[in-house]
Order: sequence, then structure tokens, then C-alpha cells
Amino acid sequence: MVQRAFQKMDKDGSGVLDIQDLSAVYDASKHPDVQEGKKSEAQVTNEFLKGFEGGKRKDGKVTFDEFKSYYQDLGASIPSDEYFVAMMESVWKIRVASAAASEDDSTIKKYIGLLKQKTAQKTKTGQRLSLTLKGIFDFFDGDESGAITKGEFSQALVRLGIPLSDKDLDKLFTFFAGSDGRISTAEFIGKMELDD
Repeated sequence: MVQRAFQKMDKDGSGVLDIQDLSAVYDASKHPDVQEGKKSEAQVTNEFLKGFEGGKRKDGKVTFDEFKSYYQDLGASIPSDEYFVAMMESVWKIRVASAAASEDDSTIKKYIGLLKQKTAQKTKTGQRLSLTLKGIFDFFDGDESGAITKGEFSQALVRLGIPLSDKDLDKLFTFFAGSDGRISTAEFIGKMELDD
């Protein structure tokens, strides 16, 4: 749920929330300080954003780790997982997961498991899986842009021995891709959740 909320706000798919991302989903005009003329909408939005930042350094940018950490701390005081999910759905206007979404999740998990297995087979002893993935990624990044297209992603999967139907390819590509319709190395490796 936390990842879904973060992705909903991360409009540009950069992996970092800033005031532009938050302005698209947070309506500061209803805040009492804005209505009373004490603060501008930008000031209130910036303060709200900084609430998610960890540590002493507040740079106006929130990484997923900072966002997740905020909700881990908050989650410690929530009485149940069901209540936490309901709260997240309400606060961030995330729709209730449907049966189709559940099916999509299991399909994605299956292919991520296969990707991890195939990557492990190609990884030399002592080498990190993330380095192998980066090498595969770089090989299929034909234009060396730091991101791969759906076609390049499909070729990479076939090369790894994971040919997919168009439907499953769409699901998996959408899972990894940012809003720019391309998958960066960081997006790919981050969502693989490797243990190395």
C-alpha cells in the first residue's frame, strides 16, 4: 500500500517526490493557514512534504525509503493491517484491490521469481545479483539512454529464457516502467527487491 501511494504521487517516475509531484495530489487550498492568509499553498505543501523526510537534512525531496520509513513508524501505532490498508486507501484515494489486481500481482510475482532464478543462474559465485541484472540491462539498452523500451525489455526477457505473451509482457513492463514508458536500471533493480 505504501509503494502504491508513493507511485501514485511520483508523477514523473523519478523515484523521488518533490513539491511538483505533491501539488498534483495534495490540495493545500483547504488548509486553515491558507484560508486565513497566513501561508501560501506552496508553503503548506512544502511543510507537508518535509513531514515525510527522515533525519535532520530537509531538502524538499522524499525518497521511497524515507516515505516507507515514515509509514513504518506510523504503522507501529496502527491496531491492525486491515485498518492500515483502509487508512491508506482513504488518505491517498487508492482503490480497493480487485480480483483482477490480485491476479495481476500473482502474475508479476511469478515472473519476478523467474527473473531472480534466471539471474542467479547467470551470476558468478560471489558476485551480486544486482550487478548481473545491470549488465543484462546495459546490454539491451541499445541507445545507451539508461532506460529500456518495451521492445528492448521483451528482447531481454527472451534472452533470459522468459518469453511472455503480449498481455503478460504489458503487465510486467507496466510494473517496472515509470510514467515515461521506459524502465531505468534503478527502477528495475529496485522493484526486484534483491537480497544482495
